[in-house]
Amino acid sequence: MSDPIETFTFYDLETFGRDPKQDRIVQFAGVRTDANLNVIEQLVIYCKPQRDYLPSIEAITITGITPSFADRNGLSENAFIEQVLQFLSRTNNCVLGFNSIKFDDEFIRHTAFRNFYPPYAYNSMCGSSRWDIYPLVRLCCALCPEGINWPYDEKEGRYVLKLAELTRANGLEHAHAHDALSDVLATIEVMKLIISRQPQMFNFIFHHRTKKEILGYLVDTATGSLSDRAMVTIDSAFGPEHLFTGVVMPVLLDENRSSLYCWNLSQPASDLKDNPTLDELDCSAVAMSDLGIIKIKLGACPILVPYTTLKKNNRHERVGIDMQTVADNIEYLRSVDLNKQYMVGCIDKFARHYESQNSKKADPEFGLYGYLSKSQETRRADQQLMNEIHRAEKTNPEILKDIRFSESDMNELLFRYRARNYENQLSRDERAIWNQRISDYSREHSSDFMTELNDLCIQNEKNPQMLELLKETAMYYGITGNEY
Repeated sequence: MSDPIETFTFYDLETFGRDPKQDRIVQFAGVRTDANLNVIEQLVIYCKPQRDYLPSIEAITITGITPSFADRNGLSENAFIEQVLQFLSRTNNCVLGFNSIKFDDEFIRHTAFRNFYPPYAYNSMCGSSRWDIYPLVRLCCALCPEGINWPYDEKEGRYVLKLAELTRANGLEHAHAHDALSDVLATIEVMKLIISRQPQMFNFIFHHRTKKEILGYLVDTATGSLSDRAMVTIDSAFGPEHLFTGVVMPVLLDENRSSLYCWNLSQPASDLKDNPTLDELDCSAVAMSDLGIIKIKLGACPILVPYTTLKKNNRHERVGIDMQTVADNIEYLRSVDLNKQYMVGCIDKFARHYESQNSKKADPEFGLYGYLSKSQETRRADQQLMNEIHRAEKTNPEILKDIRFSESDMNELLFRYRARNYENQLSRDERAIWNQRISDYSREHSSDFMTELNDLCIQNEKNPQMLELLKETAMYYGITGNEY
C-alpha cells in the first residue's frame, strides 16, 4: 500500500439496539495494528446502562451482554466515550471495521455529541481517515470473486456476506460472533484474505477511500467538471439480485462537494424516459431512486470503479446487469438535456418535501446533523463551552450548572449530562425534573419492553441458558417472574 498510513485501528461495537440516535453502546473493542496488520495494542471496555433508557431485549439475546453485567463491569457513558475517542484518535491512522460506516461510526458520533465531544475529531486528525471493509467484501464477491470462498444460501438463493459466515467459509479464526473483540480480530483476518487474493482491487479501493482521492479520480483536472463516464458502484439500493452492484453516470456535486448525484444506468431505459415532469412529481409517492437518481455520499468511502471492470470475464452476467440497457441509457441521456436541470429540480423538490416532513422539533439528543449545519461562529462558541465542560468535571463538576449555551437544546443536553453523571449534584427542582423524565420514558417504552421480554421467554422456553439471561435482565429492572 503506497499510502502514508502508519497504523490501522479496527473496532467493533455491541449495542443495546439498532438506532444510533436513541440506542446505546454496551461494548467497545478496538485493535490497533501497524501498516502490515501486526497487532500493537487492544482495548475492550463496557458502558453502564442509563436510567432514562431501556434496551432491546433482542439485542441482549444476540450479544449475551446483560444490563446487569454492563453495570458491574462498565464505565459511565462520558468516561466510556472519552476512552473510545482517545483510542481511535491517532495521526496517520485509518479507523475501520466491518459495516462500521453505516452502523458503528454513527453510534460513536451520536454518543460523542450527547457527551460534548467533537463527533468527527477521531478521523479528522492529520493524516487520519476512516474506511469500511464490508463494501469491499461486496465488491470482491461481485466482480473479483476468485480465490475466496463466498458463502451461499441455497434456500434463499443468495450470497451471505455476514462476518461469521465469511470467516467460517474460509477457515478464518472467529471464536465468538457478536463479541466485539472476536469480531474485530475476524475483520483483520478478512482484510488479510482480500489483500492476499485480490491485491490490485484492494489497493485501488483503499487508495480511493477519501473524498479528496475520489474527487481527484472523478473530476477532469483540465475543466474542473465531472468526467462524463459511466462508473460501477456498490450500494444496498441495487439489491442482492445484482450483488448490490449498479452502473451510474455522475452528473453533479452538491455545493459542499460532499454528495455526488448520478443517473442509474442499470435500470430499463424506459424508466428514465417515463419520469414525471417536475410539476407532476409527487415526493410523497416516490423516492429519488425511483426516478433513477442515486445519491452517493463521498465522505462515506463509497465504492466507485471504472465501467470496464464490469466487462472483464463477463462479470455483468454474474451481477445480472444488461450491458445493452446501460448503453441505451447512456445514449438517451446524451441525446436529451436531462442530465442537470431536471435532476437539480428533483433534488430541490425532495429537499423541501423532507424539510416540511421533519419540521417537528426533535429531541435534542437527535440533533447531531442539525448541529453540524449551524454557523461556524456558533459551533466555535459551543466548542469552547464543551471544552470548559470537560475541564470543569475534572476539577469541580459543581460548576457545570453555571455553564450556559446560547440555545435551549444544548442546555437541555447539558442538564441530562449532569443528571446522568452527577445526579447527586442536582438541586431539588432539577431532581424532580429528572425523575419525571425517567418516569415519562418508562411509561412510553415499558409496554414494548415487556412484550418483547415475554415473547422471547416463550420462544426460548426450552433454552435454559437464554432463559437465565432473560431472567437476569428482568431482575435488573425490578420485574418479577409473575410479570412476564
